[in-house]
This record gives sequence, C-alpha cells and structure tokens, in this order.
Amino acid sequence: AVERGTGQELRAILGRAEVVLLLLNLFIQGVLVAFVESFLYVYLDEVYRCTGFFLGLCTFVAAVFELPVFYYAEAIIRRFGVKAVLTFAQFLYATRVFLYTVIPRGTVSVCAGGGCKIDGYWLFLLLEPSHAFVFAAMWSAAVEYSRVLAPERHQGTMQALTRGVYYFVGNGVGSILGGILIDSKGGGGGESDDHDSDVVGSDDDGGSGSGSGNGG
Repeated sequence: AVERGTGQELRAILGRAEVVLLLLNLFIQGVLVAFVESFLYVYLDEVYRCTGFFLGLCTFVAAVFELPVFYYAEAIIRRFGVKAVLTFAQFLYATRVFLYTVIPRGTVSVCAGGGCKIDGYWLFLLLEPSHAFVFAAMWSAAVEYSRVLAPERHQGTMQALTRGVYYFVGNGVGSILGGILIDSKGGGGGESDDHDSDVVGSDDDGGSGSGSGNGG
C-alpha cells in the first residue's frame, strides 16, 4: 500500500504542468547546448585553425567565471527568481551563439589605423565569461526549481530526472543531431584555406596571422 501510494504520488508530481514544462525546457536546451559543447572546438580547429592552447584557455576562462556565480547562486535566485534566471540564461545563450557566426576568420585589426592585429579566433575568448550565466546560473536555477516542485520524499528522484533529461537525453540527442547536420553539410573544415586571406583587416601577407603569440 505504501509503494502504491508512493507511485501514485510520484506520477502526480510528474503529471504537473510545471514539472513537464521544466523537463521539456531542459531537454530542448540540452539538445541545443550539445550543438556547441560537442562541436564548437571542432569548428574552431577546422575553420579558424586555432591553437590547442587557445582551446584549453577557453575552457579555463569559462570555468573561472562560473565559480562566483555558483557561489552566489542562492542570492541571485532569491533576488530575481528561478524563472527570470532561466529566461535570461537562455536569451544570453542565443546571443552568444549568434555572435559566434559573425566572428571573422584570419587576422583582424583591433587598433585604430590597423596597426594591431590578432588572429580572429581570439574574439571567441571574449564570449566565454558569459558561460557563468549560460550554464552556472541556469543549472543552479534548474536544480532549485526542481527542489521546489517535488516534496522531500521525492527530491532524489526529481534531481535525477532533472540531470538525466538535460545531460543524458538532451545532450545525447543534440550530439547525434549535430553530427548528422554537420555530415549533411559536408563538414566545416574543407573551406578554411580559402578564407585565410579573405578577412577583415587582412592584407597581402594574411596567412596564419602575426598578432598571436601562439600561431604556428
């Protein structure tokens, strides 16, 4: 009787509109995030020909900026609310992905008069601090919302569902779909050589860019 009652209570929780919407939201976001998490570094390597050091630096910067957001997550959520935090994180993520598409390839001028040049892929580094809200704030809000939606006896189940739907189902489906989309377009690296000299601020010596100390 206890097990039957527990099962009925759990089904009632999972049947709530708020729970369904949260899990659906996390699934969709997990799918879309997987496009970037699984293939951004492949894109940077094949299209921008960036260095291995730069890829590691991107991860380091993102992680460093996440730390204070995780630390102050409770205060942030208490001040703005879980729904506002989730909405802002998703809006910021969409903005970040759009900015990925407009970063030029090759060398770019960063000083007036074109005297200072860097490899264009370094501009990606400016977007990495946004990961603090794109992931740290989003995940903290999702976990807190899951806690609020489930009674004490089902906290573990609700947290497992939250993590499973986002990481395993959403990210898994997104990685597969992303791979299919890339294959259908013939990959991203085949045309990178054609753009070495066709960039903002480049001149006749274009190539790998002299502004970066890590080029080569």
